[in-house]
Amino acid sequence: MAAMLLGQYLDAPLPVDVSVAMSDPAWPIVQQHDASPDYIFFNSSQTSLFIVECKGTQTSRSNALDQLRRGSEQVPSLTFTDRPNPPSLVVATYLSQDGTRVFVVDPPGDDDPEDPREYERTSQRDWRVRDSVDFGRATRLISEAKLLTFAGATQMATSKVERARTRSRVGPTILPRELTTTENEFGTFRGMRQSVGTQDRFNVEIFQGLNVDVFDALVAEEPARTDEQLQRFRARARATRGDPTQEQPVNNVREHGGIVVRSAGPDGSLFQIRVVPP
Repeated sequence: MAAMLLGQYLDAPLPVDVSVAMSDPAWPIVQQHDASPDYIFFNSSQTSLFIVECKGTQTSRSNALDQLRRGSEQVPSLTFTDRPNPPSLVVATYLSQDGTRVFVVDPPGDDDPEDPREYERTSQRDWRVRDSVDFGRATRLISEAKLLTFAGATQMATSKVERARTRSRVGPTILPRELTTTENEFGTFRGMRQSVGTQDRFNVEIFQGLNVDVFDALVAEEPARTDEQLQRFRARARATRGDPTQEQPVNNVREHGGIVVRSAGPDGSLFQIRVVPP
């Protein structure tokens, strides 16, 4: 998977094993720590270079994400002595019964721009956050923005991201969405509804939104109220299934001649699919 990514999209089709490159004078590199990355990918002129660590698992998605973390600790070990370090990538492939998923992360390097007010590097692998209160505020704003984006409230989410002072790439113009409200056994939700036609004339309707009390608390910028509404929602969702240990209940019901599948998340979200025959 890494070879396909580097060769087809990043103009670096040629790999060399780091252990081989270490003994080749043509590669001016040194290894600073015991754990090193797997490969250097490059093109014939060596104008395109990448340090790459490859991971793979068949156990779980969370294990693949943990592999990304460990890989991010390995790639800084390799240092070029004749030039600035090239970009590094960690590629983790997760093979499951449902298919194959590939996760790619580009860890920050020494040359990445930093805001000196935010954090400082204390060692090769460690950073210290200077203002823990401001860091916590920014983290919460980003988390809230993700929830609002899920429900289609993209303008509100963008405002939160901007206030979190995160660098964002220029993307498409954000258009306001018309939000709708739906009520079911999990509560009342506000979000966006989409319809998808199929060739067999079945109509598939998708709704994704947030519990209205959680939604309103997020918009009102009241963290304590948001936490309280989340706790209430989780308790109600678990009670609906009669299982206090189940964090994300899923209900399958028949309504108005169609089949409806609803999944309620612990963050107040609802994902619903309604299939109606022709």
